[in-house]
Amino acid sequence: MTEDTSSAVPSTVTEKALASIWATVLECDAESIGRDDDFLVLGGSSLEATVCVVRVEQTFGVRLPVNALIIGDRTLQRIADRIDSMKSHA
Repeated sequence: MTEDTSSAVPSTVTEKALASIWATVLECDAESIGRDDDFLVLGGSSLEATVCVVRVEQTFGVRLPVNALIIGDRTLQRIADRIDSMKSHA
């Protein structure tokens, strides 16, 4: 039996907080968001990405570019890793 990575539960403090932000903005249950879930696949758009960026800045004190949620690898885990990296360089 293989593990379904798309439903892997957020494990770090940043992943959990980011899942909460996404859930609020996307109007879904935070517990349904996994580490490998993609922002756009969950229903996010550029408008929701802009709102998320503002909330990320309020929560973590870092300025995440909007395109981080729109272009490239948009998974919860990758965005959380990026936030953690930005915090450590601030």
